[in-house]
Amino acid sequence: MPRRKEEDRAEGLPEGEGAGGGFGFSARPAGVYVIKDGCVSWRPAVNVNAIVAGGQLVLVVAFLVARSVLRGRR
Repeated sequence: MPRRKEEDRAEGLPEGEGAGGGFGFSARPAGVYVIKDGCVSWRPAVNVNAIVAGGQLVLVVAFLVARSVLRGRR
């Protein structure tokens, strides 16, 4: 179990210098439940930056494929 900041301060360790796991995991939010007027709905988290980056990647690959096809016809 990771150590809490309060435990580190109680032992005199400087902030950011504690022990703990971590294992290099990262987490991204999946969404949130919204409760409004007695109704519950799920609102997914949308990463617009990832969508734009994916679109740019597809566009570049499509351009490179089109260029190689057009060069092959000459």
